[in-house]
Amino acid sequence: MVHDSSRPEYLFSLAKGGSERDRETLALSIASFLSAGLSDASRVLAKDILLQLLKEAEKDLRLTLARHLANEPDCPKELLRYLIFENPLEISSPVLRYSEALEDTDLLEVAAHFAQRDYWQEIAQRNKIGEEVTDFLVGTRDIPVCKLLVNNQGACLSKASVEWLINVSPYLKDIQKPLLQRAEITPQLASKLYWYVSDELKAFITSNFKVDQTQINALLDKIVKNYINDQKPGRTITSEMQDLACHLKRQNKITAKTITSCFKKGNLAFCACLWGALLNLRPEMLLKKWDEDFSETMAILVRVSHFMRSDYNLLFLHAPQRKSQMVTNHEELNLALRKFDLLDFETAYNVMRGWHDERGASKTIH
Repeated sequence: MVHDSSRPEYLFSLAKGGSERDRETLALSIASFLSAGLSDASRVLAKDILLQLLKEAEKDLRLTLARHLANEPDCPKELLRYLIFENPLEISSPVLRYSEALEDTDLLEVAAHFAQRDYWQEIAQRNKIGEEVTDFLVGTRDIPVCKLLVNNQGACLSKASVEWLINVSPYLKDIQKPLLQRAEITPQLASKLYWYVSDELKAFITSNFKVDQTQINALLDKIVKNYINDQKPGRTITSEMQDLACHLKRQNKITAKTITSCFKKGNLAFCACLWGALLNLRPEMLLKKWDEDFSETMAILVRVSHFMRSDYNLLFLHAPQRKSQMVTNHEELNLALRKFDLLDFETAYNVMRGWHDERGASKTIH
């Protein structure tokens, strides 16, 4: 028989031969026979031979075949499905990541069937991915998968997916830069990211997007308002709270009104972050000081911050409603106000410096 690798008969003889050399030769012949312009009948025969070979082949040969088939854009779906659904990911990986014969409907079926991060990651690294697939992958809320998608310029992201990624970007610093470099990011979307990114990325935004500074300031005000209103009352301090407080400090936007709003909502943690940023104090230490003596600590903070007596009054009245700190009568309020009146700036500042010595070096606010 003439050794023509494009003839199914020759491939069949290799498959029947059974030797390691015959099987290796068969694997190397795959690309040529699939692209040789065979008749429909010959392609069906070739497909059947390969499918039988895949089922009988050892692991190493199946992996070799998978790598060849992954590079064949007209590979029969039946072969690809066998490699994906009847083999471990180690073998199906080349097909999932590189095969152009797989359509979005195929990829969605695989992603839903296996429902595992390792399968999602293979799909997320494909050269081209449609919005329907990326919506599914973003919808898994799997962070490693989402990071792969953001860094993959061949992945088409829908508006909904981009908006979700922007919303979580304050908590995922390493996706901010690649997210800003994507074609889907508009000036409006870049503005939403502005207050959460580094100074380097802020410069990138202002130089690459036509962003109105007035719009940026308005967005910051909206972010702060939503942050105060949407947060559940609590004492858990997060890095996101501290980052936002630092941004407000740089913009001279930490005011008595802002801090009072936090107290009214019971958001003691964010309030501690605001005052920590304003006065270069550690928020955790402030929570401790408030527990020890709320009125005295508040009087010191208000004096050092150059807030008004009326601000102290409001802050005292809106203190977190714990039994040890509830305003129970007019006399108690008068005592608290007298404590504030007797405290001058220098005394308050020296006491606050003593707090600094108690906790060591503070976080520098730039």
